[in-house]
Amino acid sequence: EIFLRTCRTFDVEFEEAGFQHLVTTHYQQTGRCFRAVHPRDLLDQVQALCRYRDIRPAMKPELLDLVVRTYFAD
Repeated sequence: EIFLRTCRTFDVEFEEAGFQHLVTTHYQQTGRCFRAVHPRDLLDQVQALCRYRDIRPAMKPELLDLVVRTYFAD
């Protein structure tokens, strides 16, 4: 629900496949905990990346993979 609301706020197209990829790959498989700021921060980065590439912002797995790599430190 938080991701849906944040997508509307940031004008990023919500894609169920992208959301499931994010949860499975970047949370469940890594043991990462959800934080309330993650949707805002990640979607802000998706929006910036899409603006740079001049494409429509969407929760696509490949875009989420790129922003996750720069957002989370190991």
